Amino acid sequence: MIREAVLQYPKVEVESDWYEVFQLPHDIYAIMEPYHFQEVISFLIVGETASILLDTGMGLEPIRPIAEILINMAKGPNVENDIQIIPISTHSHFDHIGGNYEFPYVWGWPAEDTVRAAETDLHFTEDDPNIQPEAFERPVANLNEYCRRAYTLKPLKEHQELDLGDSLWKVKFVGGHSDDSIVLYNEEQKLLCTGDLIYPGPLYVKTGLKEYTEACERLAEEFSDYTLICSHNIPLAEGSLLSRVANAFGQIRRKELTGAVDSRGRTMYRQGDVEILLWPNIGE
Repeated sequence: MIREAVLQYPKVEVESDWYEVFQLPHDIYAIMEPYHFQEVISFLIVGETASILLDTGMGLEPIRPIAEILINMAKGPNVENDIQIIPISTHSHFDHIGGNYEFPYVWGWPAEDTVRAAETDLHFTEDDPNIQPEAFERPVANLNEYCRRAYTLKPLKEHQELDLGDSLWKVKFVGGHSDDSIVLYNEEQKLLCTGDLIYPGPLYVKTGLKEYTEACERLAEEFSDYTLICSHNIPLAEGSLLSRVANAFGQIRRKELTGAVDSRGRTMYRQGDVEILLWPNIGE
């Protein structure tokens, strides 16, 4: 499903039955996978001398050829050997690293579980909801053979800088959503890539509530006047979303919000346009 809010951005035609691509401001392309319920988005940030591929999606179809085509469109047909692609993972959940194996290495935060996971293929169990037919809006060939492949992880460092020739991006570790979650930001253009920490839609909280809350509060304090580049559902959001999310988390911790428990024991909290889904038995 392509959400109506996405249609305001120019659509870029690519030869793919799986990816849909939209052009965002600042030479950024949203590479979307709207035909799976996760609605994950990878981003290609095209620079003068290098381009960042932020996350590589589910891996159901190769993403590197799509990135190379988009760079050729943006920079001209003779740049494929001149423009370096820098692949970076916002975190290591399967729907963000499926195409990591296509590259010699991928930058990521070196949490212990991340390092271990990168070394082995991940095969899905038959009852995994991510590979059930109802998870897809389009049939996927050879789905029974689908797995998240091993890859080579190159460790990121706090405040690491990535120079694309005409723009500079910096790394910040945030945690919260996962033990290896990072954000990427550009001070000149006031852009913040939030990964899965914050996006328009239900935020999944499977780790400690305190850690997630504090991560959102730190970002709200520093980046509320930035444009957010979000990894699910809708690619761009206003920086004011950071404060609304941080406030909602604070209300949950102070027990000022009442949530609804679903059949799996998860609790959904809603505050305005913010939705927060807490897994059962998470730590404070």
